[in-house]
Amino acid sequence: RILVLKVSTIVLATELHTPVNFIAMQLSDRVAAVLAEFVGTFLFALSVTCALRSQTPSEWVPATVGFAYMALVYCFGHVSGGHLNPAVTIAAVLSGKKSLALGACYIVVQSCAGAAAGISSKALYGGEVSLGSPDYEGWQAMTAEVFYVAMLAFVALSVTSRRNSSEKNPNQFYGLAMGLVVLAGSHATSQISGAVLNPAVSLALSITKRPNIHDMPDTHDLPDLPDLPDTPDASWLCFCYMCYQALGAGFATFLFRVTRREDFMSEEQASDYVASLSTRLASEFIGTFALVATVGLCVLSNSWAVPVAAGAIISSMSYAVGDISGGHFNPAITLAVFLCRKVDITCRDTFCYMIFQLLAGILAALFYTGIFTSRTFPLEPRPPFTQWAAYTVEAMFTCLLALVVLSTAYAKSIKTQLKRNYYYGLAIGSCVTAAGFVSTSVSGGLVNPAVAWGISISHFLNGGKLYYALTYSSAELMGAIAAVVVFAATRPEVYLHRPKGLLYGGSQG
Repeated sequence: RILVLKVSTIVLATELHTPVNFIAMQLSDRVAAVLAEFVGTFLFALSVTCALRSQTPSEWVPATVGFAYMALVYCFGHVSGGHLNPAVTIAAVLSGKKSLALGACYIVVQSCAGAAAGISSKALYGGEVSLGSPDYEGWQAMTAEVFYVAMLAFVALSVTSRRNSSEKNPNQFYGLAMGLVVLAGSHATSQISGAVLNPAVSLALSITKRPNIHDMPDTHDLPDLPDLPDTPDASWLCFCYMCYQALGAGFATFLFRVTRREDFMSEEQASDYVASLSTRLASEFIGTFALVATVGLCVLSNSWAVPVAAGAIISSMSYAVGDISGGHFNPAITLAVFLCRKVDITCRDTFCYMIFQLLAGILAALFYTGIFTSRTFPLEPRPPFTQWAAYTVEAMFTCLLALVVLSTAYAKSIKTQLKRNYYYGLAIGSCVTAAGFVSTSVSGGLVNPAVAWGISISHFLNGGKLYYALTYSSAELMGAIAAVVVFAATRPEVYLHRPKGLLYGGSQG
Protein backbone atom coordinates (compact mmCIF):
# COMPACT_ATOMS: atom_id res chain seq x y z
CA ARG A 1 0.00 0.00 0.00
CA ILE A 2 2.86 2.38 0.82
CA LEU A 3 4.45 1.60 -2.55
CA VAL A 4 1.20 2.23 -4.39
CA LEU A 5 0.72 5.50 -2.51
CA LYS A 6 4.23 6.68 -3.40
CA VAL A 7 3.77 5.75 -7.07
CA SER A 8 0.43 7.58 -7.17
CA THR A 9 1.98 10.65 -5.58
CA ILE A 10 4.82 10.66 -8.11
CA VAL A 11 2.39 10.27 -11.05
CA LEU A 12 0.15 13.05 -9.71
CA ALA A 13 3.10 15.37 -9.20
CA THR A 14 4.33 14.61 -12.69
CA GLU A 15 0.92 15.38 -14.21
CA LEU A 16 0.58 18.62 -12.28
CA HIS A 17 3.96 19.82 -13.46
CA THR A 18 3.32 19.28 -17.15
CA PRO A 19 3.06 22.64 -18.96
CA VAL A 20 -0.61 22.21 -19.90
CA ASN A 21 -1.74 21.31 -16.39
CA PHE A 22 0.38 24.04 -14.87
CA ILE A 23 -1.24 26.66 -17.10
CA ALA A 24 -4.72 25.34 -16.39
CA MET A 25 -4.11 25.50 -12.65
CA GLN A 26 -2.91 29.09 -12.84
CA LEU A 27 -5.89 30.38 -14.76
CA SER A 28 -9.03 31.14 -12.83
CA ASP A 29 -12.45 30.61 -14.35
CA ARG A 30 -12.82 34.33 -14.93
CA VAL A 31 -9.50 34.67 -16.71
CA ALA A 32 -10.32 31.61 -18.80
CA ALA A 33 -13.66 33.18 -19.76
CA VAL A 34 -11.99 36.42 -20.87
CA LEU A 35 -9.40 34.48 -22.84
CA ALA A 36 -12.14 32.41 -24.48
CA GLU A 37 -13.93 35.58 -25.57
CA PHE A 38 -10.73 36.91 -27.12
CA VAL A 39 -9.93 33.73 -29.01
CA GLY A 40 -13.53 33.15 -30.12
CA THR A 41 -14.08 36.73 -31.26
CA PHE A 42 -10.73 36.75 -33.08
CA LEU A 43 -11.54 33.56 -34.96
CA PHE A 44 -15.04 34.76 -35.84
CA ALA A 45 -13.93 38.20 -37.05
CA LEU A 46 -11.08 36.57 -38.97
CA SER A 47 -13.58 34.23 -40.64
CA VAL A 48 -15.75 37.17 -41.71
CA THR A 49 -12.93 39.33 -43.04
CA CYS A 50 -11.21 36.42 -44.79
CA ALA A 51 -14.49 35.46 -46.46
CA LEU A 52 -14.73 38.99 -47.83
CA ARG A 53 -11.06 39.23 -48.78
CA SER A 54 -10.82 35.83 -50.47
CA GLN A 55 -13.46 36.67 -53.08
CA THR A 56 -15.88 34.13 -51.64
CA PRO A 57 -19.11 34.33 -53.69
CA SER A 58 -21.31 36.89 -51.97
CA GLU A 59 -24.26 34.51 -51.75
CA TRP A 60 -22.22 32.18 -49.52
CA VAL A 61 -20.73 34.76 -47.15
CA PRO A 62 -23.82 34.70 -44.84
CA ALA A 63 -23.46 30.93 -44.50
CA THR A 64 -19.80 31.38 -43.58
CA VAL A 65 -20.70 33.97 -40.96
CA GLY A 66 -23.65 32.09 -39.46
CA PHE A 67 -22.03 28.68 -39.26
CA ALA A 68 -18.73 30.05 -37.96
CA TYR A 69 -20.58 31.86 -35.19
CA MET A 70 -22.62 28.76 -34.35
CA ALA A 71 -19.51 26.57 -34.11
CA LEU A 72 -17.57 29.04 -31.96
CA VAL A 73 -20.52 29.60 -29.60
CA TYR A 74 -20.65 25.85 -28.99
CA CYS A 75 -16.86 25.82 -28.59
CA PHE A 76 -16.68 28.53 -25.93
CA GLY A 77 -20.23 28.77 -24.61
CA HIS A 78 -19.59 26.63 -21.55
CA VAL A 79 -16.54 28.74 -20.66
CA SER A 80 -17.62 32.34 -21.18
CA GLY A 81 -21.18 32.21 -22.44
CA GLY A 82 -20.00 32.39 -26.04
CA HIS A 83 -20.91 36.04 -26.67
CA LEU A 84 -18.14 36.77 -29.20
CA ASN A 85 -19.89 40.08 -29.79
CA PRO A 86 -19.75 43.26 -27.66
CA ALA A 87 -23.44 43.93 -28.39
CA VAL A 88 -24.44 40.58 -26.90
CA THR A 89 -22.27 41.35 -23.88
CA ILE A 90 -23.94 44.75 -23.46
CA ALA A 91 -27.35 43.06 -23.51
CA ALA A 92 -26.17 40.48 -20.97
CA VAL A 93 -24.95 43.22 -18.63
CA LEU A 94 -28.14 45.27 -18.99
CA SER A 95 -30.26 42.20 -18.23
CA GLY A 96 -28.18 41.25 -15.19
CA LYS A 97 -26.66 38.09 -16.64
CA LYS A 98 -23.10 39.43 -16.40
CA SER A 99 -21.54 41.83 -13.93
CA LEU A 100 -20.48 45.26 -15.14
CA ALA A 101 -16.80 44.55 -14.43
CA LEU A 102 -16.75 41.25 -16.30
CA GLY A 103 -18.79 42.73 -19.13
CA ALA A 104 -16.31 45.57 -19.49
CA CYS A 105 -13.45 43.06 -19.67
CA TYR A 106 -15.34 41.10 -22.33
CA ILE A 107 -15.92 44.20 -24.44
CA VAL A 108 -12.27 45.27 -24.25
CA VAL A 109 -10.90 41.86 -25.28
CA GLN A 110 -13.58 41.43 -27.97
CA SER A 111 -12.63 44.80 -29.46
CA CYS A 112 -8.94 43.94 -29.33
CA ALA A 113 -9.71 40.61 -30.99
CA GLY A 114 -11.63 42.37 -33.76
CA ALA A 115 -8.74 44.75 -34.42
CA ALA A 116 -6.27 41.87 -34.42
CA ALA A 117 -8.44 39.93 -36.86
CA GLY A 118 -8.62 42.91 -39.19
CA ILE A 119 -4.88 43.35 -39.16
CA SER A 120 -4.32 39.63 -39.68
CA SER A 121 -6.67 39.40 -42.66
CA LYS A 122 -5.04 42.46 -44.21
CA ALA A 123 -1.64 40.84 -43.79
CA LEU A 124 -2.93 37.66 -45.42
CA TYR A 125 -4.77 39.17 -48.38
CA GLY A 126 -3.76 42.83 -48.65
CA GLY A 127 -5.99 45.36 -50.37
CA GLU A 128 -9.01 47.03 -48.84
CA VAL A 129 -12.43 46.10 -47.45
CA SER A 130 -15.21 48.62 -47.06
CA LEU A 131 -17.56 48.88 -44.09
CA GLY A 132 -21.20 49.16 -45.06
CA SER A 133 -22.85 49.41 -48.47
CA PRO A 134 -22.42 52.33 -50.90
CA ASP A 135 -25.91 51.78 -52.37
CA TYR A 136 -27.89 52.71 -49.24
CA GLU A 137 -27.97 55.70 -46.94
CA GLY A 138 -26.89 55.78 -43.33
CA TRP A 139 -30.40 55.65 -41.84
CA GLN A 140 -31.18 52.50 -43.82
CA ALA A 141 -28.01 50.80 -42.61
CA MET A 142 -28.75 51.95 -39.06
CA THR A 143 -32.28 50.51 -39.11
CA ALA A 144 -31.10 47.15 -40.44
CA GLU A 145 -28.22 46.89 -37.97
CA VAL A 146 -30.30 47.92 -34.95
CA PHE A 147 -33.05 45.43 -35.77
CA TYR A 148 -30.94 42.34 -36.42
CA VAL A 149 -28.48 43.02 -33.62
CA ALA A 150 -31.54 43.26 -31.38
CA MET A 151 -32.81 39.92 -32.71
CA LEU A 152 -29.41 38.29 -32.15
CA ALA A 153 -29.05 39.61 -28.61
CA PHE A 154 -32.68 38.77 -27.82
CA VAL A 155 -32.22 35.18 -28.98
CA ALA A 156 -28.94 34.91 -27.03
CA LEU A 157 -30.65 36.10 -23.84
CA SER A 158 -33.75 33.97 -24.38
CA VAL A 159 -32.02 30.64 -25.05
CA THR A 160 -29.96 31.09 -21.89
CA SER A 161 -32.87 32.27 -19.74
CA ARG A 162 -33.85 30.70 -16.43
CA ARG A 163 -36.72 28.64 -17.83
CA ASN A 164 -35.27 27.85 -21.25
CA SER A 165 -31.92 26.67 -19.91
CA SER A 166 -32.09 25.94 -16.21
CA GLU A 167 -29.09 24.69 -14.26
CA LYS A 168 -30.68 21.27 -13.78
CA ASN A 169 -31.88 20.97 -17.38
CA PRO A 170 -29.74 23.12 -19.70
CA ASN A 171 -30.60 23.09 -23.37
CA GLN A 172 -28.32 22.01 -26.20
CA PHE A 173 -29.69 24.28 -28.91
CA TYR A 174 -28.37 27.66 -27.75
CA GLY A 175 -25.52 27.76 -30.28
CA LEU A 176 -27.79 26.57 -33.09
CA ALA A 177 -30.33 29.31 -32.36
CA MET A 178 -27.68 32.04 -32.21
CA GLY A 179 -25.95 30.90 -35.38
CA LEU A 180 -29.20 30.68 -37.34
CA VAL A 181 -30.33 34.19 -36.43
CA VAL A 182 -26.94 35.48 -37.64
CA LEU A 183 -27.43 33.51 -40.86
CA ALA A 184 -30.90 35.01 -41.40
CA GLY A 185 -29.78 38.53 -40.54
CA SER A 186 -26.78 38.29 -42.84
CA HIS A 187 -28.94 37.32 -45.82
CA ALA A 188 -31.49 40.05 -45.04
CA THR A 189 -29.05 42.94 -44.54
CA SER A 190 -25.99 42.12 -46.65
CA GLN A 191 -27.08 44.52 -49.43
CA ILE A 192 -28.19 47.25 -47.01
CA SER A 193 -25.58 47.54 -44.27
CA GLY A 194 -23.08 44.84 -45.12
CA ALA A 195 -24.57 42.56 -42.43
CA VAL A 196 -21.95 43.48 -39.83
CA LEU A 197 -24.10 42.90 -36.70
CA ASN A 198 -21.05 42.94 -34.41
CA PRO A 199 -18.98 45.88 -33.10
CA ALA A 200 -15.83 43.74 -33.16
CA VAL A 201 -16.39 42.99 -36.84
CA SER A 202 -17.07 46.70 -37.43
CA LEU A 203 -13.64 47.40 -36.01
CA ALA A 204 -12.06 44.67 -38.11
CA LEU A 205 -13.64 46.00 -41.30
CA SER A 206 -12.65 49.59 -40.57
CA ILE A 207 -9.02 48.48 -40.47
CA THR A 208 -9.21 46.34 -43.61
CA LYS A 209 -10.66 47.78 -46.78
CA ARG A 210 -12.15 46.15 -49.84
CA PRO A 211 -9.54 44.69 -52.20
CA ASN A 212 -8.98 46.65 -55.39
CA ILE A 213 -9.14 44.08 -58.15
CA HIS A 214 -6.81 46.09 -60.37
CA ASP A 215 -3.98 45.60 -57.86
CA MET A 216 -4.36 41.82 -57.75
CA PRO A 217 -2.13 39.46 -59.78
CA ASP A 218 -3.39 38.94 -63.34
CA THR A 219 -4.04 35.22 -62.91
CA HIS A 220 -7.73 35.17 -63.73
CA ASP A 221 -9.90 36.70 -66.38
CA LEU A 222 -11.71 39.09 -64.07
CA PRO A 223 -13.97 41.93 -65.26
CA ASP A 224 -12.95 45.53 -64.73
CA LEU A 225 -14.65 47.15 -61.76
CA PRO A 226 -15.72 50.79 -61.58
CA ASP A 227 -13.91 53.07 -59.19
CA LEU A 228 -15.26 52.88 -55.67
CA PRO A 229 -17.31 55.94 -54.62
CA ASP A 230 -16.06 58.25 -51.95
CA THR A 231 -16.99 56.92 -48.51
CA PRO A 232 -17.02 58.53 -45.06
CA ASP A 233 -13.93 58.36 -42.89
CA ALA A 234 -13.48 54.74 -41.76
CA SER A 235 -13.09 55.67 -38.09
CA TRP A 236 -16.28 57.72 -38.06
CA LEU A 237 -18.22 55.02 -39.92
CA CYS A 238 -16.96 52.39 -37.48
CA PHE A 239 -18.07 54.53 -34.54
CA CYS A 240 -21.53 54.97 -36.09
CA TYR A 241 -21.92 51.23 -36.64
CA MET A 242 -20.88 50.51 -33.07
CA CYS A 243 -23.50 52.97 -31.83
CA TYR A 244 -26.17 51.32 -33.98
CA GLN A 245 -25.24 47.91 -32.62
CA ALA A 246 -25.19 49.11 -29.02
CA LEU A 247 -28.67 50.58 -29.55
CA GLY A 248 -29.80 47.17 -30.83
CA ALA A 249 -28.46 45.56 -27.66
CA GLY A 250 -30.50 47.96 -25.55
CA PHE A 251 -33.64 47.20 -27.55
CA ALA A 252 -33.02 43.47 -27.08
CA THR A 253 -32.85 43.95 -23.33
CA PHE A 254 -36.23 45.64 -23.39
CA LEU A 255 -37.77 42.77 -25.37
CA PHE A 256 -36.19 40.26 -23.00
CA ARG A 257 -37.67 41.99 -19.95
CA VAL A 258 -41.10 41.97 -21.59
CA THR A 259 -41.05 38.25 -22.45
CA ARG A 260 -38.95 36.79 -19.61
CA ARG A 261 -40.31 38.34 -16.45
CA GLU A 262 -39.42 35.24 -14.44
CA ASP A 263 -35.71 35.99 -14.91
CA PHE A 264 -36.15 39.08 -12.73
CA MET A 265 -38.02 37.30 -9.92
CA SER A 266 -36.83 35.41 -6.90
CA GLU A 267 -36.46 31.63 -7.12
CA GLU A 268 -39.70 31.10 -5.19
CA GLN A 269 -41.67 33.49 -7.39
CA ALA A 270 -40.18 32.10 -10.60
CA SER A 271 -41.09 28.51 -9.68
CA ASP A 272 -44.79 29.43 -9.61
CA TYR A 273 -44.69 31.79 -12.58
CA VAL A 274 -46.97 31.17 -15.55
CA ALA A 275 -46.66 33.42 -18.59
CA SER A 276 -49.70 35.65 -18.99
CA LEU A 277 -51.60 36.00 -22.24
CA SER A 278 -50.01 39.41 -22.86
CA THR A 279 -46.53 37.90 -22.51
CA ARG A 280 -47.39 35.09 -24.91
CA LEU A 281 -48.84 37.55 -27.39
CA ALA A 282 -45.68 39.65 -27.20
CA SER A 283 -43.61 36.55 -27.97
CA GLU A 284 -45.77 35.71 -30.98
CA PHE A 285 -45.59 39.29 -32.20
CA ILE A 286 -41.78 39.39 -32.01
CA GLY A 287 -41.32 36.09 -33.80
CA THR A 288 -43.85 36.86 -36.56
CA PHE A 289 -42.44 40.35 -37.08
CA ALA A 290 -38.92 38.95 -37.44
CA LEU A 291 -40.12 36.35 -39.97
CA VAL A 292 -42.04 38.75 -42.23
CA ALA A 293 -39.32 41.40 -42.06
CA THR A 294 -36.68 38.84 -43.04
CA VAL A 295 -38.74 37.57 -45.97
CA GLY A 296 -39.44 41.07 -47.27
CA LEU A 297 -35.87 42.33 -46.94
CA CYS A 298 -34.50 39.25 -48.71
CA VAL A 299 -37.00 39.53 -51.57
CA LEU A 300 -36.35 43.23 -52.12
CA SER A 301 -32.59 42.57 -51.95
CA ASN A 302 -33.02 40.01 -54.77
CA SER A 303 -31.53 37.32 -52.56
CA TRP A 304 -31.67 33.72 -53.73
CA ALA A 305 -31.83 32.56 -50.11
CA VAL A 306 -35.29 33.72 -49.05
CA PRO A 307 -36.32 30.17 -47.98
CA VAL A 308 -33.00 29.69 -46.13
CA ALA A 309 -33.36 32.95 -44.23
CA ALA A 310 -37.03 32.29 -43.44
CA GLY A 311 -36.28 28.81 -42.12
CA ALA A 312 -33.34 30.07 -40.09
CA ILE A 313 -35.28 32.86 -38.39
CA ILE A 314 -38.21 30.51 -37.67
CA SER A 315 -35.87 27.98 -36.03
CA SER A 316 -34.08 30.56 -33.89
CA MET A 317 -37.32 32.22 -32.75
CA SER A 318 -38.89 28.85 -31.99
CA TYR A 319 -35.99 28.08 -29.69
CA ALA A 320 -36.06 31.57 -28.19
CA VAL A 321 -39.74 31.87 -27.22
CA GLY A 322 -41.27 28.47 -27.98
CA ASP A 323 -41.49 27.63 -24.30
CA ILE A 324 -43.50 30.82 -23.70
CA SER A 325 -46.14 30.89 -26.43
CA GLY A 326 -45.57 27.71 -28.42
CA GLY A 327 -43.67 29.54 -31.16
CA HIS A 328 -46.43 29.49 -33.79
CA PHE A 329 -45.75 32.77 -35.69
CA ASN A 330 -48.42 31.64 -38.14
CA PRO A 331 -52.24 31.80 -37.88
CA ALA A 332 -52.50 28.47 -39.70
CA ILE A 333 -50.30 26.79 -37.09
CA THR A 334 -52.33 28.36 -34.29
CA LEU A 335 -55.52 26.99 -35.84
CA ALA A 336 -53.97 23.52 -36.13
CA VAL A 337 -52.79 23.58 -32.51
CA PHE A 338 -56.24 24.68 -31.33
CA LEU A 339 -58.04 21.99 -33.33
CA CYS A 340 -55.72 19.15 -32.31
CA ARG A 341 -56.66 19.74 -28.63
CA LYS A 342 -53.28 18.63 -27.31
CA VAL A 343 -52.67 21.78 -25.26
CA ASP A 344 -54.80 24.10 -23.20
CA ILE A 345 -55.35 26.94 -25.65
CA THR A 346 -58.79 28.55 -25.52
CA CYS A 347 -60.87 30.14 -28.27
CA ARG A 348 -59.99 33.56 -26.88
CA ASP A 349 -56.28 32.75 -26.89
CA THR A 350 -56.50 31.40 -30.44
CA PHE A 351 -58.26 34.53 -31.68
CA CYS A 352 -55.76 36.83 -29.93
CA TYR A 353 -52.81 34.85 -31.30
CA MET A 354 -54.11 35.20 -34.86
CA ILE A 355 -54.80 38.92 -34.50
CA PHE A 356 -51.34 39.66 -33.12
CA GLN A 357 -49.67 37.50 -35.78
CA LEU A 358 -51.51 39.33 -38.55
CA LEU A 359 -50.76 42.70 -36.96
CA ALA A 360 -47.07 41.80 -36.67
CA GLY A 361 -47.01 40.71 -40.31
CA ILE A 362 -48.55 43.97 -41.50
CA LEU A 363 -46.24 46.15 -39.40
CA ALA A 364 -43.18 44.15 -40.50
CA ALA A 365 -44.19 44.66 -44.13
CA LEU A 366 -44.43 48.41 -43.53
CA PHE A 367 -41.01 48.16 -41.85
CA TYR A 368 -39.24 46.64 -44.86
CA THR A 369 -41.19 48.94 -47.20
CA GLY A 370 -39.85 51.93 -45.29
CA ILE A 371 -36.25 50.69 -45.45
CA PHE A 372 -36.55 50.30 -49.21
CA THR A 373 -38.20 53.72 -49.58
CA SER A 374 -41.69 52.51 -50.49
CA ARG A 375 -40.64 49.62 -52.73
CA THR A 376 -42.96 46.61 -52.45
CA PHE A 377 -43.70 43.39 -54.33
CA PRO A 378 -47.00 41.68 -55.15
CA LEU A 379 -48.55 38.49 -53.82
CA GLU A 380 -49.74 36.49 -56.80
CA PRO A 381 -49.25 33.17 -58.62
CA ARG A 382 -46.07 32.99 -60.68
CA PRO A 383 -46.45 32.56 -64.45
CA PRO A 384 -47.03 30.19 -66.16
CA PHE A 385 -48.86 28.55 -63.23
CA THR A 386 -52.55 29.16 -62.56
CA GLN A 387 -54.00 30.49 -59.34
CA TRP A 388 -55.42 27.06 -58.55
CA ALA A 389 -51.96 25.55 -58.78
CA ALA A 390 -50.76 28.22 -56.34
CA TYR A 391 -53.61 27.52 -53.92
CA THR A 392 -52.94 23.79 -54.07
CA VAL A 393 -49.23 24.23 -53.38
CA GLU A 394 -49.91 26.61 -50.46
CA ALA A 395 -52.44 24.21 -48.93
CA MET A 396 -50.15 21.18 -49.36
CA PHE A 397 -47.07 22.75 -47.81
CA THR A 398 -48.99 24.45 -45.03
CA CYS A 399 -50.37 21.00 -44.25
CA LEU A 400 -46.81 19.65 -44.19
CA LEU A 401 -45.59 22.47 -41.95
CA ALA A 402 -48.47 22.11 -39.50
CA LEU A 403 -47.98 18.34 -39.40
CA VAL A 404 -44.27 18.80 -38.61
CA VAL A 405 -45.11 21.27 -35.82
CA LEU A 406 -47.69 18.95 -34.26
CA SER A 407 -45.47 15.89 -34.59
CA THR A 408 -42.26 17.40 -33.21
CA ALA A 409 -43.46 20.03 -30.74
CA TYR A 410 -46.61 18.40 -29.39
CA ALA A 411 -45.80 14.70 -29.60
CA LYS A 412 -42.79 12.62 -28.63
CA SER A 413 -41.39 11.48 -31.96
CA ILE A 414 -38.01 10.08 -30.88
CA LYS A 415 -37.58 7.70 -27.95
CA THR A 416 -34.98 9.16 -25.61
CA GLN A 417 -34.14 9.45 -21.94
CA LEU A 418 -33.99 13.25 -22.23
CA LYS A 419 -36.80 15.21 -20.61
CA ARG A 420 -37.17 17.45 -23.66
CA ASN A 421 -36.30 17.36 -27.33
CA TYR A 422 -33.93 19.75 -29.02
CA TYR A 423 -34.79 19.12 -32.66
CA TYR A 424 -38.26 20.65 -32.93
CA GLY A 425 -37.06 24.12 -33.94
CA LEU A 426 -34.65 22.74 -36.52
CA ALA A 427 -37.35 20.47 -37.95
CA ILE A 428 -39.82 23.35 -38.26
CA GLY A 429 -37.30 25.69 -39.84
CA SER A 430 -36.10 23.00 -42.24
CA CYS A 431 -39.69 22.42 -43.35
CA VAL A 432 -40.15 26.14 -44.05
CA THR A 433 -36.94 26.14 -46.11
CA ALA A 434 -37.96 23.05 -48.10
CA ALA A 435 -41.46 24.40 -48.73
CA GLY A 436 -40.02 27.71 -49.87
CA PHE A 437 -37.63 26.21 -52.40
CA VAL A 438 -40.28 23.90 -53.85
CA SER A 439 -43.18 26.34 -54.07
CA THR A 440 -41.55 29.74 -54.65
CA SER A 441 -41.73 29.41 -58.43
CA VAL A 442 -45.43 28.54 -58.21
CA SER A 443 -47.01 30.59 -55.43
CA GLY A 444 -44.22 32.42 -53.66
CA GLY A 445 -43.81 29.78 -50.95
CA LEU A 446 -45.48 31.67 -48.10
CA VAL A 447 -47.40 28.93 -46.16
CA ASN A 448 -48.35 31.63 -43.66
CA PRO A 449 -51.38 33.98 -43.68
CA ALA A 450 -49.44 36.59 -41.68
CA VAL A 451 -46.84 36.79 -44.45
CA ALA A 452 -49.56 36.86 -47.12
CA TRP A 453 -51.47 39.73 -45.53
CA GLY A 454 -48.30 41.69 -44.75
CA ILE A 455 -47.08 41.49 -48.35
CA SER A 456 -50.52 42.30 -49.76
CA ILE A 457 -51.27 45.29 -47.56
CA SER A 458 -47.86 46.87 -48.13
CA HIS A 459 -48.29 46.41 -51.89
CA PHE A 460 -51.89 47.67 -51.65
CA LEU A 461 -50.48 51.02 -50.58
CA ASN A 462 -48.65 51.09 -53.92
CA GLY A 463 -51.77 50.28 -55.92
CA GLY A 464 -51.91 46.49 -55.49
CA LYS A 465 -54.89 44.28 -54.68
CA LEU A 466 -55.92 42.34 -51.57
CA TYR A 467 -57.69 39.53 -53.41
CA TYR A 468 -54.84 37.03 -53.22
CA ALA A 469 -54.29 37.67 -49.52
CA LEU A 470 -57.77 36.33 -48.86
CA THR A 471 -57.53 33.34 -51.21
CA TYR A 472 -54.00 32.37 -50.17
CA SER A 473 -54.94 32.56 -46.49
CA SER A 474 -58.03 30.41 -47.08
CA ALA A 475 -55.92 27.75 -48.80
CA GLU A 476 -53.36 27.82 -45.99
CA LEU A 477 -56.01 27.47 -43.28
CA MET A 478 -57.52 24.52 -45.15
CA GLY A 479 -54.07 22.93 -45.22
CA ALA A 480 -53.82 23.36 -41.45
CA ILE A 481 -57.17 21.62 -40.93
CA ALA A 482 -56.02 18.75 -43.14
CA ALA A 483 -52.86 18.44 -41.04
CA VAL A 484 -54.92 17.97 -37.88
CA VAL A 485 -56.87 15.15 -39.53
CA VAL A 486 -53.66 13.43 -40.63
CA PHE A 487 -52.08 13.91 -37.20
CA ALA A 488 -55.07 12.43 -35.36
CA ALA A 489 -55.20 9.47 -37.75
CA THR A 490 -51.49 8.65 -37.62
CA ARG A 491 -50.67 9.49 -34.00
CA PRO A 492 -53.58 8.17 -31.90
CA GLU A 493 -51.22 7.32 -29.03
CA VAL A 494 -50.58 10.98 -28.22
CA TYR A 495 -54.21 11.39 -27.16
CA LEU A 496 -53.73 8.94 -24.30
CA HIS A 497 -52.32 11.78 -22.18
CA ARG A 498 -52.16 15.55 -22.31
CA PRO A 499 -48.94 17.48 -21.69
CA LYS A 500 -48.98 20.15 -19.04
CA GLY A 501 -47.09 22.88 -20.86
CA LEU A 502 -47.70 24.98 -23.93
CA LEU A 503 -44.97 23.24 -25.87
CA TYR A 504 -44.37 19.54 -25.42
CA GLY A 505 -41.02 19.65 -27.16
CA GLY A 506 -39.89 22.69 -25.20
CA SER A 507 -38.73 23.22 -21.69
CA GLN A 508 -42.15 22.72 -20.19
CA GLY A 509 -42.43 19.24 -21.69
